Formats: sequence, C-alpha cells, structure tokens
Amino acid sequence: MHTEEVHFYSEGCRLSGVLKVPAAGAPPWPIIVHGPGWLETVGHPFGISFHEGLVDAGYAVLQFDYRGWGESEGEPGWAKPSMQQVDILNAITYVSCRHDLDIDRLGLFAYGGPGPGNAIYAASRDTRVKAICCQSVIADGRTWLREIRRGYEWIELQHQIEENRRLRVLKNEEIFVDPSEGITVASPGRKLRSDLPRPTIPFHLASVEDIFQFQPIDVVGRLSPCGVLLCAVANDPVTAEHHARALYENARPPRRLIVQHNIDHYASYTVNRDFLVSQFVDWYDHHLQSSVRDISPGNLRDEIIEYSRPSRPDKEKS
Repeated sequence: MHTEEVHFYSEGCRLSGVLKVPAAGAPPWPIIVHGPGWLETVGHPFGISFHEGLVDAGYAVLQFDYRGWGESEGEPGWAKPSMQQVDILNAITYVSCRHDLDIDRLGLFAYGGPGPGNAIYAASRDTRVKAICCQSVIADGRTWLREIRRGYEWIELQHQIEENRRLRVLKNEEIFVDPSEGITVASPGRKLRSDLPRPTIPFHLASVEDIFQFQPIDVVGRLSPCGVLLCAVANDPVTAEHHARALYENARPPRRLIVQHNIDHYASYTVNRDFLVSQFVDWYDHHLQSSVRDISPGNLRDEIIEYSRPSRPDKEKS
C-alpha cells in the first residue's frame, strides 16, 4: 500500500487528507471516499483497519478531515453535518481531478455518528457516487440525541439550547461544551475505551441545532441505483438499530442491511472487522468493478443479513 498526503479546498478552507492506493496493479483505481465519523480525524485505528482491507482488495481510499477538524483549515469546534456534506462533495470533485483514480467507479464509506448519514446526503446530491457502505448509521439526528439521554438530561439540553440562542442574539456570546458530554452523552462502554476519538477542544453547542435538522431518512429513497449497504448492532444503546432498519425500509434496491448480534457497538469495529470488510468489498465489487453495471430490476439486490460471530472452538468446549 502506498500512502500520500493530499490537500484540496472546500468553501475556501484547505482540507487535509490521506490517499492510500494499492501497491500492486496499475491506475486508475476505483476510489472510496471516507468522510470521518463522530469526533474522528485522519489516522484513527478503526479507519486504518478498514482502509487496509479495502486497499488489499484493489481500492484506493481517501480519508480527509472536515473543515475545522484535525489538520484541515477552518473554525474548530463545530459538528455541523450540513457543512460536512459539502466537504464530502468537494472531496469527490478532488478525486475526479486525478488521473490515477477512476471517478466512474466511486463509492463512499462511513461509520459512527453523522458520518454515514453525511454519505447518504452526499450520494443523494451527486450521481457520481455508485455505492455506499455505512456502519452505525443515524436516520434522524434529533431522535438520536434524544435516545441516548435520560429524560432529565433531554430537558436540560432544551434549556441550554434556548439559553444559547438568547446569548447569541443579546450578547454575541455562546455556550461551548465537551462534545462527548454536551452534544452526545458518553455511554458506559465508551468511557471504558481508551482507543476512541477524544475531543481536545470545546464545541459550539449550536451544533446541536444543525444535528436536529439532520434527516437522512428523508433522502435515502433518492439513492437508487446507487447501492446502499447499512450495518447496525442489535440492542445498541449508542446508535439504536431501528435507525438502520428505517433507512433500509425507505431505501430502494439495491440495498443490504446487516444486523450484528451478540456484540457491543465499539467491539463490532474490531471483533467483526474481517466479516465487515468482506461484506464491504463484496458490495463495492458488485457496484464498482463492472465496466457496465446491470441495474435492471432483477439484478437490484435486496437483502437482510442477521450476523452472529461464530464461537471459537475452545470456548464451545468450555
């Protein structure tokens, strides 16, 4: 695998990213664009692991930092899906300008928080996207933020938002919060993990209002013939599985839903990594590798996979 640091512009901000291409074979390569997930920046181990699997299968992968995140320019401290979607669209245009990448074989990849929904929005606006693979996807931003809170925490958030609106109007001031506590709420599982993205600066509470308007469920039906693969974890307190199921029901074929059982949200990224990569590669191969894609009704795949990782033989005997 060869790695190259790249830069391109989005709304006047110079964005930074990393392009990974296969060591074997010849360009132009099919390209997967990865817009980061919740609090993620380029170089996080989860992303690297999935990228390696995709590059080994013959795909180039571009991951970049949204404006204001990581090494990219822009005002820091915002988590606004509406801005992030524009950055993804500009990343798509950037790869279309490179002769070593095949814009006719372009897919999007995303996981965590608004990341997958951003990919859905971008694909609904740009027909250059032929396939999407999403892990831990949100259908409705307001519902997502409500579900991860206890009742009194939700009421407190409403009061904070109203106070913040008044501060901005009357005093040109605003409230800043720890994004993993004041925008989302850290689950017990997240608090125990040391390998997850951590905020280093406070975020604008006003980001919440943009997330409230985040409705991938409203646009997922526009994607066909772009193929959409959705992954969820059963009984997930971080990103409830009903989001992925609702998106699947509202999408048109080709579509695939994978529900992972007997595992928690964060462990799914590592324990189920090989299974997930195999599914992602199969999906991209079907939608990106054919010189002429057959999108006649009989070939638009439509399936739900309920997956439980096989037990290890030594554990089965104990």
